[in-house]
Amino acid sequence: MKLRKVITLTAISAMLISPVSAFAENPASTLKDTIKATEQEIKKDTKEAKEDIKEAKKDLKEEAKEAKKDLKEEAKEAKKDLKEEAKEAKKDLKEEAKEAKKDAKETVKVTVNGKELELENPAIIKANRTFIPVRKLVESSGAKIEWNAKDRAFTITKGEKVMTLTIGSTDMVVNGKAQKLEAAPFISDNFSYLPLRVICEEILGYKVEWKAETKEVILTSQESKKEEVKEKIEEKSEELKEDAKELKDKVAEKAGDAKEKIEEKVNENKAK
Repeated sequence: MKLRKVITLTAISAMLISPVSAFAENPASTLKDTIKATEQEIKKDTKEAKEDIKEAKKDLKEEAKEAKKDLKEEAKEAKKDLKEEAKEAKKDLKEEAKEAKKDAKETVKVTVNGKELELENPAIIKANRTFIPVRKLVESSGAKIEWNAKDRAFTITKGEKVMTLTIGSTDMVVNGKAQKLEAAPFISDNFSYLPLRVICEEILGYKVEWKAETKEVILTSQESKKEEVKEKIEEKSEELKEDAKELKDKVAEKAGDAKEKIEEKVNENKAK
């Protein structure tokens, strides 16, 4: 809204520029009328200006009221959004805590050839599969492990076998052939976890045995298995030797008893 001019200069000029003849005839009357007319015009313009200001204030007040209302609605929506976000964050944290608690309960013990494997971080069960911070196990088996940070992939080499596994992927390559994992490797507490059974059976040469009641994974190498079989054979051989000796002693004892009885019988017959 535009404010009118307080004084209309054109109106004043028109009044001041009156015919010279009229001013000459009655100079006092004409000047008085001019001043009066000017005052009336000023009053009129002042009144209109006040009304314009009043209207402007009213409009500004309405605009401020609307702006305040809009801000209030925006604040309400923002508060609602923040509340929803906080609710979702709380839910996510609760789920993560639940999973962490579940994983903590499902930590497992790993035994290699009769000795417990001391790990930097415990092996855990996830998606019904046992995962292990694999470096120590791999290196203790005589294999080599390499990490490719760019591809987020591990390459394990033992003898002529080469295996590649990628964090977050169920794709695996063994000696150039693509295979699928049932569960993807992952990173937890800055440690990389790889599926235990696949690594042990595919490349490290361990036999894997799972004891559910004690949550224990028993790994036995082929060399250890051979030694175990050899020990069992030797143990069985010793048992058989003992049994044979015991049997021989029993036979000798019975033979001695029989000989004595025969001699007694012979002596009885001679006496008759």
